[in-house]
Amino acid sequence: MNLEVNGADVEVDDRHAKTPLLWALRDVLGMAGTKFGCGAGFCAACTVLIDGRSQKSCQTATERAVGKAITTVEGASGPVVDAVRSAWHSGNVVQCGYCQPGQTLGAVSLLESNLPQPQRPGHRGLPR
Repeated sequence: MNLEVNGADVEVDDRHAKTPLLWALRDVLGMAGTKFGCGAGFCAACTVLIDGRSQKSCQTATERAVGKAITTVEGASGPVVDAVRSAWHSGNVVQCGYCQPGQTLGAVSLLESNLPQPQRPGHRGLPR
């Protein structure tokens, strides 16, 4: 199977077709930023972006990501990502940090897809 991960084409053996994408990313491709948490899609530690939408990779078969753009925390970039990371830092959000890659990508997906100009009162909003 051919996957597009962080803008690069990578080959994953067909025997991993039914394997959760989480394990293909971590164990096959060596991308440790995507984390295993609850295994049921509730904690969001395994969140990746697939065609720009947040998906729980522990609940997504690898074959379902073929032909789609997969973005992991290692490959996330741009002004919205930078703004989310800055907000995480300035707000002292991170505690242990384990689930933060997935939480960050979930926030990025929300901001990029649902709100044209997300902002708090008194804030100028996120850069576009």
